[in-house]
Amino acid sequence: MVEESTEPQAVDEPAESQPPAVTAASEAPAQTQAAAEVPRRKEVDDERPRRVEVSFEEKAERGEKICRQILTLLGATSDKIASRIEKEQVFVELGTVQCHNEKSLEPRVYESLQFILDKAINRHALKRSRLTLEAEGFRSRNKDGFASIAHAVGRKVKKLGKSIAIGPISGSDLRVFSSQLNRVSGVRVKTVGEADGRRLIVSPGNSRRRRRR
Repeated sequence: MVEESTEPQAVDEPAESQPPAVTAASEAPAQTQAAAEVPRRKEVDDERPRRVEVSFEEKAERGEKICRQILTLLGATSDKIASRIEKEQVFVELGTVQCHNEKSLEPRVYESLQFILDKAINRHALKRSRLTLEAEGFRSRNKDGFASIAHAVGRKVKKLGKSIAIGPISGSDLRVFSSQLNRVSGVRVKTVGEADGRRLIVSPGNSRRRRRR
């Protein structure tokens, strides 16, 4: 008979699990991905439009052309569309504007047209130039339009109890708009910034200070 051994036998215990060692080979994919993102960001920067030198003559020609296109889209015509340059500023002059429904353009249409033309002539330009739209009766109608906007802004400022910034705004429009806002009771107006960056700050409160007795 074979006798069974009653002595305890050694059993190999499983080794404790250890975290995998980090080697240079495992770090390579992360470094490769980071390196790949650099040219990718460079490609995105290259796709952005670069600003270039645009002459005043080219800006004036561009403003005149786009103004004619917009009037055509609006179903309006003008017997005169001309541009000129004065003191580093572009002017687009319109004659008598007629619509297909025999109605005159509203002041806000002229304001929007001037805003669009200003943006259009300065598109991709290295240096920004100001554009002013001149049309028959536009300034008088513009004054009435600013009056209604000034009262709306005044009501909003008094309701919110906070200041509102308006602009950037051209010098001529700034003077007209500021004079209309000064007529609104319960608000005060001040101008901040310089040149093309001028803005109007409308705040709650009386515009006139009380005189000391």
